[in-house]
Amino acid sequence: MTRRLSAIVWTGAVLLLLTAGLRPLHGQVQIRNLVFTSGASLEGYRGNLTSVTIPVVDSCLFQNNRTDSAVYVRDGSLQLRNSHFEGNYDVSEGVVHAELDQAPGRIDGCSFVSNTSPWRTAGLYTTDSHPMVVNNSLFFGNVGGEVGAIYAGSPMNVRGCT
Repeated sequence: MTRRLSAIVWTGAVLLLLTAGLRPLHGQVQIRNLVFTSGASLEGYRGNLTSVTIPVVDSCLFQNNRTDSAVYVRDGSLQLRNSHFEGNYDVSEGVVHAELDQAPGRIDGCSFVSNTSPWRTAGLYTTDSHPMVVNNSLFFGNVGGEVGAIYAGSPMNVRGCT
């Protein structure tokens, strides 16, 4: 089966879909060494990186964006490594929003600094998900409507974080 990657760019955002007809194919997409800064999305539309795949996000910077989740993953899994989220305003639930129905997710060596949101959390939000593992990451100065750093709506293992 041939798989085609479609990338649609609007208002500083990227939508990643692997599709075959109208059904998503759950393949792996790797995003490395990219900067997402001063982007915006309309409320109700996801932000900088929206995915229904299994993305690996490595060494990326998400800074000063006004989005409905800088990284939003639905119907997939997430591997987030060595990435930095700073000064983002999230109009929804977390600069990273994960609904992981394919496999457990993992966040390693990331930093979430001075992000804000009027909703549940400004940092990491999970719901209806496979477990998430968060290792050696920094959560500092985040302000959300209920909590600043992490809203765990599904099982989560947090180790070595400050």
